[in-house]
Amino acid sequence: MTSIQAYNDELYVWFAHEDLINVYDLTGKLLRSWKHSCLSKYYNKLRVVSEKVVVSSAQDEALTVYNLQGQLLKQIKCPGICGNCCDYKAMAVCGDDSVIVSDANTSTISRVNIDSGEVMWTSKHVKVPQGVVCYKNRYVLATDRNIVTRIWILDAHTGMIMLY
Repeated sequence: MTSIQAYNDELYVWFAHEDLINVYDLTGKLLRSWKHSCLSKYYNKLRVVSEKVVVSSAQDEALTVYNLQGQLLKQIKCPGICGNCCDYKAMAVCGDDSVIVSDANTSTISRVNIDSGEVMWTSKHVKVPQGVVCYKNRYVLATDRNIVTRIWILDAHTGMIMLY
């Protein structure tokens, strides 16, 4: 399993090694399934935001957006954010219309609007970012690869560093 997200009493699970996204109810019953290909192994790269499933697609340098039934809605091209390699990326929901994407390979954290496709900001403040989470739609908390645990706090609206 590469990524999991609970949404509306369903579990969305991406098995990247099988190129498969499965949706289960809370009893574990498989409800639906669809293919999504990416040579991914690490971190969380599937998120559900406002009735849309968002998954990274490095080979297309894009975020792929599906509806909850698995029908392709669009691909949002994000060169330099979603490219190179699917590994070492993390994603978090931020607000009703965007995701935060971290990429350890390029040392970037970006906010991407899923509706418009706009990259709202890109930050290079965190070297080798790993996990990310959005808190109260106001703060982005990010960890970096370091022997000492550190949490960086960025402004969710601007990407500017607030605390580390």
